Order: sequence, then C-alpha cells, then structure tokens
Amino acid sequence: MVALFCTLVEYLESCEKGDNFRFVGRTNTTLRPHEYNERQAAGYFRAFLRTRTPFSTLVPAGLVDSFYRDVRCGLLHEARTRGGWTISTKPSGGRLLSQRGSKITLFRNELIPAVEKYIEDYRQRLLTDPNTQAAFMRKFDHLCVP
Repeated sequence: MVALFCTLVEYLESCEKGDNFRFVGRTNTTLRPHEYNERQAAGYFRAFLRTRTPFSTLVPAGLVDSFYRDVRCGLLHEARTRGGWTISTKPSGGRLLSQRGSKITLFRNELIPAVEKYIEDYRQRLLTDPNTQAAFMRKFDHLCVP
C-alpha cells in the first residue's frame, strides 16, 4: 500500500503542474515545455509532500528528503524501508508519522484519509482555479494521445 502511495505522489504532483514525464536516459535531450525527466522526478515527490494539503502539515519539512530516500526509494527499489523507517498498521490517533530518536514510524492506515483530503482539496481547486484547470487539461491531453 505504501509503495502504491509513493507511485501515486509523483503522478499527482505532475497533474498539479500539468507536466508530463519524458525518459531521456543519458542523452542530452532538450525537454519541451511542461516536460520533466527522471533526474527531476524526485523534486516532484518532495514538492508534493512539502506543499500539498494535508501532507505539508503531516510530514515535517525535515523528514521530506528522508521520506523520499528511505521510504519511496527503499520500497520501490529494494522492497524495504531504510534509515530507521518502519511501517505500522497500529492506531496512531490521526498522526501519519511518529519519530523517536532515529526511529521513524509511518502509520499506513492514515494514508487513505490523507489522500482523500488531498483529492477533495484538488477537486475544489479544479472547479474554481483557472491555473489548476489548465494544468489538468495539459496533463490529460497528453495522457489521451497514444
């Protein structure tokens, strides 16, 4: 579940910005407007946690880089967390994270309510904000082209 969340985060941030991923590998390919590549993808993940409601208040700024490196990269590349992170299904009283010294616990069951809050906020902005609407259209126009 947490690995799926980590995959979703970059996609959601790319929707927010209206940007599309383009794999360029080791080439010096110039990106077109509203494109990003694998070297920039980490920034999308981090930006989401730092700026999007409710994650900007649930994930302390000082843990964003560690969340990316030790949870997202750990799960997606090694199928495990690193750096003292653990994932728990225990009740947390609404907290997403708990830190005690070098041990950081991510409460998995709090991810779905947090994503639901984010989706509701995004939906409201889609209905009212022309910039959010333009980014959405740019992203989905690209996704609809084979």
